[in-house]
Amino acid sequence: MDLVVPNANSFLPPHVGSATRESGNAMGLHAISNLDACSSGQQPRDRVA
Repeated sequence: MDLVVPNANSFLPPHVGSATRESGNAMGLHAISNLDACSSGQQPRDRVA
């Protein structure tokens, strides 16, 4: 079964699928969790540098 149907009139960028209220809330809570970890002297879950 094909999940993607080719259509010359459509453009589906990958970021649209993550633009839900639920994912936005989850990302915000995750950021707060990382800030809490840093402010208490712990390593954040998603350390970048």
